[in-house]
Amino acid sequence: MTARDLRAVEDLDLFGAECADELEELEQDVIHRVTERRGAMLDDEDFGESAYDMLQGTDEAGAARFLFEAEIMKDPRVAQVSAAVVDDSAIAPLPTRRLVLEVTTNEGELLTPSVAIGDP
Repeated sequence: MTARDLRAVEDLDLFGAECADELEELEQDVIHRVTERRGAMLDDEDFGESAYDMLQGTDEAGAARFLFEAEIMKDPRVAQVSAAVVDDSAIAPLPTRRLVLEVTTNEGELLTPSVAIGDP
């Protein structure tokens, strides 16, 4: 069993079941790519670009989005990706940013995952 075989909360649905199909699995892998710290995966030390570390307390959101796009493009199932950092401070009770992604698969499917970042 490798580190990627282990299941975490993000890999399970509301009822504790694993990902139902390949598209859902890709979406979870994309979220892992932008939330895992680089080097945290035992079998792939080049995996990850932690949005939490990169964007919390910084104004470098514009430049960071290119790093997230490059990280996601490492997945061979991805044809195209666009990342944006959205400031939700006006509508959220606490200052919050979201990393919003548009991922197009090689089969033409569109995924739109987002990750809340927290206090800017």
